Amino acid sequence: MFSQDLENINTKKAFSFSGGLSLNANFYGVSGTDQRRSPFSYSISGSPTISLYGITFPFTIYYSDEQSSFSQPFNRYGVSPYYKWAKLHLGYRNVNFSPYTLAGHTFLGVGLELNPGLLRFGAVYGRFQEAIAEDSTLLLDSSLYRRPIPAYKRMGYSVKLGIGNKKNYFDLIYFKGIDDTTSIPYKPVEYNISPAENAVVGISSKFTIFKALTWKTDVAVSLYTMDITVQGPDEDDLGQLDFLKMLISPNFSTQLLTAGESSLMFKQRTYSLQAKYKRVDPDYKSMGMYYIQGDVEQYTFGTTLLLFKNKWITSGTLGFQHDNIDGKKAMRTGRTIGSCNMSINPNQKFGVNIQYSNYGISQKSSGLIENVSDSLTIHQISQNISVMPRLSFINEKSTSIYSMHLGYQELKNKNILNNMTSDMISIISSLSYSFMSMESNLSISPSVFYNYTEIVNGILQNIGVSLNITKPFFENRMQDALSVSYNKNYFDNASNGYTLNINGTAQMSITKNLKHNIALNVSWLHNHVSKEMSTELAETRSFSETMATISYNYTF
Repeated sequence: MFSQDLENINTKKAFSFSGGLSLNANFYGVSGTDQRRSPFSYSISGSPTISLYGITFPFTIYYSDEQSSFSQPFNRYGVSPYYKWAKLHLGYRNVNFSPYTLAGHTFLGVGLELNPGLLRFGAVYGRFQEAIAEDSTLLLDSSLYRRPIPAYKRMGYSVKLGIGNKKNYFDLIYFKGIDDTTSIPYKPVEYNISPAENAVVGISSKFTIFKALTWKTDVAVSLYTMDITVQGPDEDDLGQLDFLKMLISPNFSTQLLTAGESSLMFKQRTYSLQAKYKRVDPDYKSMGMYYIQGDVEQYTFGTTLLLFKNKWITSGTLGFQHDNIDGKKAMRTGRTIGSCNMSINPNQKFGVNIQYSNYGISQKSSGLIENVSDSLTIHQISQNISVMPRLSFINEKSTSIYSMHLGYQELKNKNILNNMTSDMISIISSLSYSFMSMESNLSISPSVFYNYTEIVNGILQNIGVSLNITKPFFENRMQDALSVSYNKNYFDNASNGYTLNINGTAQMSITKNLKHNIALNVSWLHNHVSKEMSTELAETRSFSETMATISYNYTF
């Protein structure tokens, strides 16, 4: 992981090659219902790493015959060689500059990151979205085929320039993305998809004050043109906004959106305090990220307390959140989130974890519409509590652990006009035992569970048992595992069927150095329903399903 100095480069090994290769073949069969996947598929994946005089080239390769949404085999390949403070990205990569600009979106292209001393520089360029033409055939969606969602080819680049280190830094980030209108033969007819353009400017910073106080901030401004084919405003109409032409070609579909968050954390040896503020405009988006919840303003407070030499650890959070931050909705929805966790471990034999959370959601009129009906408002409270005690007995020959889980969940609707239709009470309980022999490495873990759910339509109950067994053979060169589970379902105290699942795994090293190994995994599922039925909305029937995977793995 650490490279040598250039002046000592001759003292290191000139060339090394390491990594892994995996070949997988998957088989599938089903009776009693429609198949959910292909009867046979295969995949090849590898993670080779080349090192030349300390410069590391980690590659990632993946190929599968499984059909993706745009009807071609799924394959990915890329490499990110690095040496000391320099890293190069080639192929399919994902890079994170900040959560609201370039935030881990996969692209096919090139990138460079340089961090010499206090300089923080990064740049990427590539294809962020592949062109997918609209499917003009009459094929309908099925379990084995999904009509591809059309998309324009999207190119983009991002630059980060900053100063600092991991504890203290200030970065300025710019991201630009644009769709190629000529990448598909015509504009999609069945889908409301248009070529878009996006420019994002963001700031990411972190400052550590007196070693105990940390201030972290991420903010961004996004200019997003929903359809670049729409007519744009005249230069006189832009006025003081004429400078936007330096970043994007604005038109009547261009949006200016903001997002950001800032947090303060004060941390000591036995306690910590944290406060965080977050605000995201409605419909905020960046072509450098996949998804974010928009139209939200959030305040969060948290604390952690360590007592009795860390034998008692308590942490809690309290948050307030609401939408309609621009006041354009008829209703404003508010949420209150509170949680508390306790971990008590007085000795090595006994311990207990306790968790409690309370989530509240309510609505009120924003003033745009008068006399809002009470039947349209929401006022719900959800409470969850769980207790998980455990008892451990460990000696030189064996390990025995007894554990229990008791959980209670309650959802109450405070709206007097429709509270009876959404109230729910749920009880979850389980008891498990785990045994492992140090001499034979045999591991046995039986468990039983009972779930109870009460809703307006009736009472659902689920009773089940499970058993897991693992055992190595041939001086640990072969690992075998077997798991069996049985669940019995009831509705209003009447049997509603059962589910039986059996899963077996065998993995064996072919050579003594453990570099070559083969594995077999077989799973059988049988779902039985007491009364089969079929409607326009749903279908319930008994079925059996078998899946098997054979794999070969090589480590070099």
